[in-house]
Amino acid sequence: MGGSTKTKLIDFAAGASSGLVADGVTHPIDTIRTRLWVQGATNDSAGAYRYGGLLNGFVTMVRNEGVVSLFKGFGSVALLTPLAHGLYFGSYEWAKQHLIRKQGNLLGVSDTTAIMTAGFFSNAVGALLWNPMDVVKQKQQALVGQLYNGPLDGLRQVYAEGGMRKGLMRGYMSGLATYGPFSAIYFLTYERFKTFCLGYTPELRTEHFVAGGFMAGGVAGGGTA
Repeated sequence: MGGSTKTKLIDFAAGASSGLVADGVTHPIDTIRTRLWVQGATNDSAGAYRYGGLLNGFVTMVRNEGVVSLFKGFGSVALLTPLAHGLYFGSYEWAKQHLIRKQGNLLGVSDTTAIMTAGFFSNAVGALLWNPMDVVKQKQQALVGQLYNGPLDGLRQVYAEGGMRKGLMRGYMSGLATYGPFSAIYFLTYERFKTFCLGYTPELRTEHFVAGGFMAGGVAGGGTA
């Protein structure tokens, strides 16, 4: 296996595994947050609950529906998020390498433009899977009881109801308008932080990547809030 191919596979696998772990850890909060958004609605079962906040939602859901209720919709996450995160990080590296100005690449652009464009592009690619996942996940999270017989059944039913544009890909453009700039700022901050650290150490260590990720997320979140 060539070095370039091996590197791409490593980028893909690292993105996929880290994405699944991150989504698994934050899924209970995401479930409660989804219910806080829709609570009090008159349709479906959203009117059956009203929480006073995250903590009250957590206690009420565990008491009334069990701990497993906090992970409603996680099946679609487990099915699609590893591939989505893999595409996200993999497409970023691919786009950055093809956009950046270097010898023999007359169409290349500056480092900053290449990084930000690649970041936006990576979100557009990853969202091709994130969007259907979120549609199915949030429908399940908002409902008290069982809505689908697994993630594949959820994807099938959503497609049957609205097709691609009004079903599985509903909200794709609005999501891209929000998270595309976030990704552009995130990757630019992350890359600049790594460059800064390399001015003080010959090799980046795990703590540099972790700190860079936290910093980039904070800057991108503040810049797109």
